[in-house]
Amino acid sequence: MRELNSHALGYVELRSAHWRTTKLNALNADDAAQNLEAVEQLWRDVNLIELDPATIRRAGALSQRHQLRAYDAVHLAAAESLQRDVGNKFLRWFCFDAQLNQAALGIGLVDGLAGAN
Repeated sequence: MRELNSHALGYVELRSAHWRTTKLNALNADDAAQNLEAVEQLWRDVNLIELDPATIRRAGALSQRHQLRAYDAVHLAAAESLQRDVGNKFLRWFCFDAQLNQAALGIGLVDGLAGAN
C-alpha cells in the first residue's frame, strides 16, 4: 500500500493547483465542485509531516543553498525529514519542477518518476 505524505502547507499547494486547473480549463461550476471534492478526498488520505522548528530552519538553509522558493524549500526539508525516518527504500520524490528535483537529488531523495514511462 502506498502512503501519501505532506506537511500542512501542501494543502495550500493542492488547492492552488485546483484553482489554476479550473481557470485554465474553464471548468463549469459542477465540474469544478466535483474536482474540489476529489482534492478534499485526496487530502483526507495524506499523512501529515510535522513542521517543527528544525525543519523550518533546514528549509531556510535549503532555500539559500539551492536558490529555491520558500514553499519549495519547505517541501524539500519535510521530505528530507521523512527520509531520515523511513529511508529511501520506502520513499520516492515526485515533483514536476526541474530546479526542485535537482535539489532533491542533491540531498539524496530518490526520483519517483525515473523509469515511470
